[in-house]
Order: sequence, then C-alpha cells, then structure tokens
Amino acid sequence: MAGMPNSACDSRLAKRMQFTLDSTRESYTIRAYSPGQVSVNLPVYRIQQEAAAVDPNLPAQSRITQVTVTRSAVVSAHRLIEDWAPQAFDELRAEHFDELAAFNPEIVLIGCGERLRWPDPALISRLQRQGIGVEVMDTGAACRTFNILIAEQRNVVAALLL
Repeated sequence: MAGMPNSACDSRLAKRMQFTLDSTRESYTIRAYSPGQVSVNLPVYRIQQEAAAVDPNLPAQSRITQVTVTRSAVVSAHRLIEDWAPQAFDELRAEHFDELAAFNPEIVLIGCGERLRWPDPALISRLQRQGIGVEVMDTGAACRTFNILIAEQRNVVAALLL
C-alpha cells in the first residue's frame, strides 16, 4: 500500500487476515505422544460405532473419544492399526512397507522411535517406485507432521514405532 507507513499497512493486513482451527473430526488425529505411547482421537463415525456397540443411549460426554496405543501402530485418516507387526526398528521388513503401500497414500511418515534412524534404502524405494513420498523422522515429529497433513486433507499414513 503505497504511501502508508509500514505499521499502518501491517495493522490493516492484520485486520483482514484471520486464522481459525479447522477441526478434523472426520479423521483420526494424534492427540499426544510420549515414549512408548500415542493417544489417538477417534473420528466421529468411530465414536458413534463404539457407543452403539456399548449403549446407543450413552450420553455424548460418556463416549470413548480416543484410544491410547502402546504398541507400534499405523494411522491414516480413516484407519488405525493398533498393533503393527514391527515392534522395533530392527524388525522392519519389506512386507511392512508393502502393508503401507496398500493404503495408496500420497506420503508415508515413518516414525522410527525416540531418535531418527534410517531404514534400509531398499525398503524405502519399495514405496518410492510406486510414486509414494517417504519421510523418515523420530516418532514425535511423525505425530506432529501427521496432524498437519491431515488438517491439510492430504492422503497420509504414519507408521509409528513405539
């Protein structure tokens, strides 16, 4: 805005720029991570399924809205595998990467545990040859990145080693 002091320009822009948190209640999201466990928010449809299985008349505040996973897991927008076969980084095998490819994701986040470690490049290339992006990081970073990508409505899968 020509002729306006920077502070006046910044002030006018700030008034027009608003940010709101877009709730992703239709998808699994990660609520919390600490070494050895991940808390996953359930999507609305799963909350309703759980309630119907127990008692359809259960008040909303009494319904289960999250699960705590204490074994390695795979999370996507619409699916949660609470006990993924590799429980340690050294157990990663080709068949585990084939399981991830079956989700048909745009990107796979591999959370390697408390510290960053790189899987065998041959394992990663199994996904890359199919046009699937792969990001390797520690599990905490994978959880945070998963939520950001889910909020952007990206087709993402997080493989989390606990």
